[in-house]
Amino acid sequence: MEHHGPRAPIDRIIRPFQVFANNKLAGAILLLVATGAALVWANSPWARSHDALLKMTVTGGVGPFVLSKPLLLWINDGLMGRCSSSWATATRR
Repeated sequence: MEHHGPRAPIDRIIRPFQVFANNKLAGAILLLVATGAALVWANSPWARSHDALLKMTVTGGVGPFVLSKPLLLWINDGLMGRCSSSWATATRR
């Protein structure tokens, strides 16, 4: 095993995440686990906290450009953008 000099402590923290992200099945596994957890949570006695979290307003912006939306809309918009991007990339191949 080669040693390329001293490693920063942050490298020891970030490296496992990089290895996981480079795995082709990592995203699918993470999505399945998150979906299962959300289904269990939404159908549990703590369902009100699940609803409250999704209705929570999240604000982001730079300078005078600010956007405030419920978390559910941020999630849906992000997923739609990601799916559209994946579809466009796949159709170009």
